[in-house]
Amino acid sequence: MEKLKQGIRRSITHPMVAKVIGQISARAKPVVAYYQRLNEREKQIVFFGGILVILMAFYLLISAAYSFQSRLEKEYMVIQTFRADVEYLSKLYKDINNLTPNEFSPVSADTIKGDLASISTDTPPNVEQIGDTIAITISQAKFSDVMDTLNQMRKSYGIFPEKVKMVRLSESGYISCRILFKVATQNGQ
Repeated sequence: MEKLKQGIRRSITHPMVAKVIGQISARAKPVVAYYQRLNEREKQIVFFGGILVILMAFYLLISAAYSFQSRLEKEYMVIQTFRADVEYLSKLYKDINNLTPNEFSPVSADTIKGDLASISTDTPPNVEQIGDTIAITISQAKFSDVMDTLNQMRKSYGIFPEKVKMVRLSESGYISCRILFKVATQNGQ
């Protein structure tokens, strides 16, 4: 206990600390003088008012810290969700990259035209293969049907759209689109 008192005395005698203490005591003198001039009842009111102000400040500090902690927990959960999604998608991407072309059905313009025949509502889709690129043009189809067919192509043939251009039509839920795929040629080049 004696060492603690000596440490406090040393820190008070430090020039910077002594200067701050001097400034605080100079500013507190009028307040202390005002408090001493009050009668006993007024002193009690000021004392309890001061305690109330301190408790309110403490409450506001604790509630701010609690809301900050809650916000951090929510952000952490969102980040963990994103992280799990990224890990899942990374694994899925690696699995798809590891697949060889032999694990998929062979792809040609005719097979794709047959797959797309059921989704086009206006005219049959235009499917043409030029080298290692298959171009699909659909004049009118439901958006959900096009997305389902693209997903099925990914699963069946292992092909992913290289370029997609979709235009929303005036009828709700319908689009026209042009989709380009890079595919391996028949002789494996």
